[in-house]
Amino acid sequence: MNIAEITIIKAEDFIIVEQDAPLGMVAHEFGHKLELPDLYGSEEPIRNWTIMSGGSYNGRIIGSATNGLGAYCREELQKSCFLGKYVQDIVPIMDGGRIIGVISIFRDITEIKQLTDKLEYANTTIKQLYGRQKRHRQRGSCKICSQKQPPQG
Repeated sequence: MNIAEITIIKAEDFIIVEQDAPLGMVAHEFGHKLELPDLYGSEEPIRNWTIMSGGSYNGRIIGSATNGLGAYCREELQKSCFLGKYVQDIVPIMDGGRIIGVISIFRDITEIKQLTDKLEYANTTIKQLYGRQKRHRQRGSCKICSQKQPPQG
């Protein structure tokens, strides 16, 4: 073979796994490409709660029913990959120690909402951070849930 005929191929940022590797193992190794650390160890309380620990091997067939990313991993991804703009920033509008509204910022969208009481602010914050709540454990009716919500999209 002539030296001039050799093609040089450079590969970067790849993961090598077995052909028959369980899905959990592939997800775990991909987590390392996202700069997530290993969280397993005999003294760790999280064991099966995240794919970066023992959760990557859950299921009757090992690795077939993996867990998702744990809270720590999601927080780290929020900081590093999404630059803090994946979750909405919610800032209360105060008037003499009373919350009268919130400013919600997500990417390039800013929304200002006037609120009537602190309970409504708490429910709005929870919904905007974690999605629509299915149940409320509170007395009385929730003003926000009784309103029609626009479709997400």
